Amino acid sequence: MIRLSRALFDELHRLGYIEGQNLLIERYSGEGRAFHYPDLARDVVHRNPDAILVITTELTLDFKAATTTIPIVGVFIARKMGVSVIAASLDRPMDEAAYRRVFVGLTQDHADGFMVHEDAENFANHKLIVELAEKNRLPAIYPARIFVDAGGLMSYGMDARACGQRVADIVDQILKGQKPSDIPVFQPTRFELAINLKTAKALDLTVLHELLATADEVDRMIFAP
Repeated sequence: MIRLSRALFDELHRLGYIEGQNLLIERYSGEGRAFHYPDLARDVVHRNPDAILVITTELTLDFKAATTTIPIVGVFIARKMGVSVIAASLDRPMDEAAYRRVFVGLTQDHADGFMVHEDAENFANHKLIVELAEKNRLPAIYPARIFVDAGGLMSYGMDARACGQRVADIVDQILKGQKPSDIPVFQPTRFELAINLKTAKALDLTVLHELLATADEVDRMIFAP
């Protein structure tokens, strides 16, 4: 998310928007607490901004329920994978205990690995998720590099910089009076693969050279003694 935000604001600056001069930005956070999202959406809509930028699918739906007049720019990705998947649903509230229960279920189901969805709660708890994956020796693929930086095995997700630039372009069009319904939907075409070789070694996993060759970023800490 940090890379996406940096790219977003760099592109807005390139387009002529300077925060504090001709652009006013109010920042809000759901703090990974889904039960708080509807109230957050209503509070933001009450401020009557020219546009609302939302990260993650669930928040976008809450904002769509809160307003039909303010343009909403949502950033999320939907993916399908041809593998056998066991759903692991988190209880509410999504606290540490809920995550620990999920991992108990994964081990009881003899899961070979797991995928982490790009929900805001998972980003807010990314260190805990990586810690539990390590403790239970479960390989995982995550939605963003932030998990790999925390010690996760690998991540595969949208090119944050390209997405941030595209979001900035959409905001630019809206602020210039373009109807949101006339702006084409942006679907990412480039994705980033990051691999933590140190974690792979700890899990006794061999990462194929063919896979390494396709990775955009590889944590080479494994080469340290």
